[in-house]
Amino acid sequence: MKKLFLILSVVLAAGCIANAQEKTYMNVRQANGDNKSYEVTADLKVTWGAKTEKEENKEVGHRYVDLGLPSGLRWAACNIGAEEPWEYGHYYTWGELGVKENYSLTTYTYKDNPEVLPMDKDVAHLSWRGYWRMPTREEVKELMENCTWTFERNYHGAHGYIVKGPNGNSIFLPAGGLRNGLNQVLDNEYGYFWTSNIIHQANDRGWILRFDYTSYDRLDELRHYGLSVRPVFPKHDDE
Repeated sequence: MKKLFLILSVVLAAGCIANAQEKTYMNVRQANGDNKSYEVTADLKVTWGAKTEKEENKEVGHRYVDLGLPSGLRWAACNIGAEEPWEYGHYYTWGELGVKENYSLTTYTYKDNPEVLPMDKDVAHLSWRGYWRMPTREEVKELMENCTWTFERNYHGAHGYIVKGPNGNSIFLPAGGLRNGLNQVLDNEYGYFWTSNIIHQANDRGWILRFDYTSYDRLDELRHYGLSVRPVFPKHDDE
């Protein structure tokens, strides 16, 4: 959902300042076209100017949501490759950095088996820079245990979960399915999201967040499949 910003577009013209019972009001037109009236008092302060990235909840140009998680971790508002929360975005294998046509074992090139993906193989960090990265398995656990998950069947036309944090803020995770070989499958039925952790018992598999309309859990999936990526970033000293 697009963030609605208040634009103080004050038009001081006839009808914009009205006097009622010796009170003066100022009409302000908002970004959605609605008007809102404010009583003009001695302590009223009006400022103009563009919002900073911090005010817009952006990190290096990408929107995030502070869910009020114990760790302070922020989750991106959209998947990589998406403009809106309900869009699927791009699909990536575990450890590869590009979008592919064929998501098969024969085209999979990343053969290392690190416990956690290094930053130079983390598609969230390489795509969005800054402090952005893929979530870990434990960070997905934190999201599951501290948030309320509600499945929506028609969120701007998409199926998926509204994940509401302890502070009342929420993100939407669309059920974008996955890419296997040349095909996109299970979209609008299942959601698949990579974490940055590998399965030690089976190095050809990585930890994921997977859900359908009945449940959500941390499972594992073959690394050469194309899955969605929802970036995160932690608290940092530059804030």
